[in-house]
Amino acid sequence: MPWPVLREYADQDLVVLLGPSSEPMRALSAGRPDVAEQLLAPWREPAGERLRLESVNLGRQGTGAGSLRLAARTVGLADQLGVRAVLTNSVRYADPDQHRLADVLDAARLLRPVDRRYLDGGERWLKEPAAMAAAAERISQAVGDGRARAVRLLAETEAAGQSRPRRCGTRHPGCARPNPRTPRPDPPGRPRPLRRT
Repeated sequence: MPWPVLREYADQDLVVLLGPSSEPMRALSAGRPDVAEQLLAPWREPAGERLRLESVNLGRQGTGAGSLRLAARTVGLADQLGVRAVLTNSVRYADPDQHRLADVLDAARLLRPVDRRYLDGGERWLKEPAAMAAAAERISQAVGDGRARAVRLLAETEAAGQSRPRRCGTRHPGCARPNPRTPRPDPPGRPRPLRRT
């Protein structure tokens, strides 16, 4: 989203979510919380209380996106700066058995063979609340906090999910606009009008 659009809609209940692939979180992943804090400053001005840092634990090793270490660092930085953190699972499929299908669809979309080095780990499915609560507890333990921080992380996540824009018009960035290039099925019993060329 361009900065002018962000500034225009920032006061209209727009929630800004910065995830593991954002510049501030990549700096945090590299072990540079000072740089991450500097990179968050421009986001904090227009978004204010509506800024959220996305904590994602997909069981990956190291400090990169989807690792427990980055998820914990994200929550720790959010606490340090007074920004709310939310827990997500970067959902890509409905159930855990569909992760191989996601790999095939990615390869088809990119028009290249499935690359075994970058296979989906099978964790990005729509998890039930108990599994998300367990993830929140693992992250809170890695931060060094107890169960109370896990409960707060889940509450902040639910509150972010409940927030909705006050209005939804054609110019509001949070509302999906139909893509004119996407074919749509005709309503039953209503033929498509003929176009003259």
